[in-house]
Amino acid sequence: MSVLEKLFGNAFSSPSSKELTPAELAEEDKLFQRIAKAVVSRELTVPAILFLEMHQPFSYLAGQLAHGLGPFASIVVNEKDAEAFARSLCRRDGIERLVRAIEKEDRESALTKADPGEREV
Repeated sequence: MSVLEKLFGNAFSSPSSKELTPAELAEEDKLFQRIAKAVVSRELTVPAILFLEMHQPFSYLAGQLAHGLGPFASIVVNEKDAEAFARSLCRRDGIERLVRAIEKEDRESALTKADPGEREV
C-alpha cells in the first residue's frame, strides 16, 4: 500500500446506518416520519424529493453545516432532533432513507384520501 493510499484511502468515505444501534435507528425513523408528514401535508412531496435527490452528493457537507449551525437551529426546532438530523445527513444513506419515508407517507396519504371503494387491498 502506498503512502498516498494510507493517507487518503478513506478521504471521501462516510459512515452508513449499519454503524447505528437499533435504538438510534428507531429514533431516526421517528424523526423522518415527522418530516415526511410535514412535507406531505403541505403537498411538497415532489419538490422535496427532487431537492433531496439533487443535493445527495453534498449531504455530508450539509450535515457538517447543520452541526455548525446547531445552536441557532435549536431556537426553531428541538435540539435533539436537530442533532439527529445533522447526524443522518452525514451518513451515506441518510438522504435515501428520508426520501423513502416521504414516499411511504405520500402513498399512505393518498390511500386515506381515496374513496373507500377505490382503496387497494
